Formats: sequence, C-alpha cells, structure tokens
Amino acid sequence: MKTVLCPYDLTNNISFKIKRRYIKENGFDIIKLSQAMKNNFRGCKIANLNFYESLYSDKVIVCLFRYFIKSIVLNWMCIRNVKIVFTMHNKIGHDSKCAKLERKLMKKLCFKSSAIVVLCDESRLIINRIVGGEKKEVVDKIVKIPLISYEGFYLKQGIDVRKKYEIPSNVMVFAFMGGIRRYKNIEMIIDAAQSMAGKECVFIIAGAGDQEYIGELKKKAQGITSIKIIDRFIPDEEMADFAEGVDVFVFPYNKRSSLNSGSCMYAFSHAKNCICPKIGTIKELKQDVTYSYDYSSAEQHAVVLREKCEAAYDEWKNKRALFDEKRRSLYEETKINNSYQRISMLYGNLYRKLIKR
Repeated sequence: MKTVLCPYDLTNNISFKIKRRYIKENGFDIIKLSQAMKNNFRGCKIANLNFYESLYSDKVIVCLFRYFIKSIVLNWMCIRNVKIVFTMHNKIGHDSKCAKLERKLMKKLCFKSSAIVVLCDESRLIINRIVGGEKKEVVDKIVKIPLISYEGFYLKQGIDVRKKYEIPSNVMVFAFMGGIRRYKNIEMIIDAAQSMAGKECVFIIAGAGDQEYIGELKKKAQGITSIKIIDRFIPDEEMADFAEGVDVFVFPYNKRSSLNSGSCMYAFSHAKNCICPKIGTIKELKQDVTYSYDYSSAEQHAVVLREKCEAAYDEWKNKRALFDEKRRSLYEETKINNSYQRISMLYGNLYRKLIKR
C-alpha cells in the first residue's frame, strides 16, 4: 500500500524522519506528492498533508496561484478516493503575508480530509473558529495524536559542549536552539541576558535561517559577554550532547501563530525544562512545571520573559532540588504519553480505520 507524505522531508527536522519510520512500520510504502500525481494517485490509499495550508510567499499573486493549485490537487485526491489526513501544526503560517487565503485553504482541508490529526486539544478550538462553529462533519474527523518524544533518537557522542564553546562548568546555561526566524522573538533573549548581566549565567542562541535577522541579533548582542551566538544548525549527532550542556531552554514564540513545539519536546526528552508561552504543547502537560507564561503585547512579553528567566535562575542557584525535580517530571511524563510506541500505534490504528471505509 502506498501513502503520500507531504512534505516528504524537512531539512534539519528529525520528526519527519521518525514519521517515515512509523508509517513504514505500519505497512505503507511512502511516496512524494509529485510522484503520486504523475501516476494519477494510482494505488495510493492515504495522503498525509503537513503545512499544506502554508503558501510561502509575501506576494499576493503568488499566494493566489499556489492557493488554486493546491485546491485543484485536493479535489483531484478526493476524486481518486485518496484518504486525506490533514495534520494541524500551527494556528496559521508563521510570518504569513496571506493569512486570509491560508485560513481559507485550511477550511477546505478540514472539510475535504478524511481525518484531521491534532497534536493538542487547543487545536479543536482553532478548527471551530476556522470552519465557523462546531460542525459535526468536521468534529467527527478529529483525531488527537500528540507530538512524539525524541528519547533515543539522538545519541551522545561524548562532546563537551561547555568546553567546546568556552563556558565555565559552574554557570547556568540558558539556550535557544532551532531555526532563526522573526516570529520566535529571539531578540528578547538578548534583552533578558542584558538584564541579568553580572549573574552566573550564559545565554546560547544556536541555529541558522534568516541571515538578515541573524545579523541584527549579532549587532544587538555586541558587548554582552554572557551571549554566545552559534550561527549554524546543530547537527543530529550533536543534539544529545548539546542538551546535556544546557540547564534550561528558552523559546519566546509568537502565540499568534504558534500552537505546537517540537523544540519543547526535544527539551523534555532530554530531561530539560523550558521557558515558553502557554502554547498548545505546554497546555497538554498534566502537571505544568515549566516556566510558562502568557502575554497580551510585545512589551509585556519581553517583561514576563525576563521575569521567568530570573525565576529559573533563582531555582537553579538556590533551590536546585526543586529545579531538578521539575525537569525530571517533564521527562517522565513525556516518556510515557509521547513515546514512539504509543504514537506509532495511534497512527497505525488511524490508517487501518481509514482503509476499511
């Protein structure tokens, strides 16, 4: 049996490598969307669509063209009786310039799909807003399959991250790691580092992406000795060692678009806590022992982020047993609820149910 995985791969995103693995384990051969289209979807039973609503352009004419092409492909799959599995990752595309069109396409996905996979319960509320209320024909298709834990997928290589980046062993390390994009508000981390000057802590910003933004961050960080910017992606073989050298991760996402975070799951999988807005992934925790927060404006966001960094530092320095208990609790919870075995089983159950229809 064949299934489409779209996109087939994402650079520096291990979750898609893991997804291909459990799809294959459930008895499916994975093909690209372009390959399925060339064969008129012959033999294709299921299409897994991720980020399909994103139009990836700031030019309206390009967004319109992509919207119509993607709409045609959706109709084509329905005609060919392909079971569409739409996975909802974000509230709307990050840095989206054509939000209305993307929401319109997301609405089509909700109605045309055979199943809607949500990674957190908050997604249900977003879907209701997109489709104009709690519509039974949409609600009945929603299946919750949470984000997967990365435990065991990144292996330690014996790299001493603190030694490599000249960080003393007796200081607290805050770290952002991932794609460098504006919606992640990374400049606020630099502000937090500046406000905590003189304390026994270092802030790492590691990743690649928007080169203009990276240049702005480097300029802003000039003269702040507690900031280290590593302008490259951390390769898979270094990911476990990188987490080992960090005390707490910092992800100041824009909650307008952010709903789920694989980076938070990466932190929890390595028994690390995180400082992050109360997005869907955080709200899924049975016991939220993260340094989570809410905000209503960019100004308030910057202030609350600094306060949470201060709170984490205080616990690390003065209440280490509590600090360690929290991070271990996150590891234990996600080890069970987000295990590879559980997520693979849930997807397998979904595929078998769809094929029987």
